[in-house]
Amino acid sequence: MKSIYEITKAYIELSEILAEEEFTQEMEELVDLNEKEFQIKAVGYGYRLENLNLDANAIDEKIKRLQALKKSNNNVIEKMKAYLLYCMGIRGIEKVTTPTLTISIRRTESIEVPLLELLDARFVTEKIVKSADKIGIKKAIKDGEMIEGAFIQANYNLQIK
Repeated sequence: MKSIYEITKAYIELSEILAEEEFTQEMEELVDLNEKEFQIKAVGYGYRLENLNLDANAIDEKIKRLQALKKSNNNVIEKMKAYLLYCMGIRGIEKVTTPTLTISIRRTESIEVPLLELLDARFVTEKIVKSADKIGIKKAIKDGEMIEGAFIQANYNLQIK
């Protein structure tokens, strides 16, 4: 069977011939055959796309399950670390060493700012984020307004149900 590329190429060639020559019974049969071949190929593409979508959904579900498992493991890790730190702190132990493993307590520092309003202005930075109001722009353009720097882009997507 021909590929969808070959079928489409043949259709374009037939269209060009039909624009120049008189429509004959033989040409009508070729157009009908081309149309049937395209329909068969398009259905095949549709089924393949559905299968790929099912595979993608199954992969998404597996990713969600693995992410939940990872989150659960990370929670256990954090709880075990906190408990080991607590137990070492109570005993006054700062380091446990074996030939294959070393566990130690390391001191770090972090800055906490519970009330930003109390800080001196020299310690406060302000960030301004600009973004386009795409919903408002679309409504204005649809209402007939000309918006400089923006336009509606028509996109075409294949839908398979």
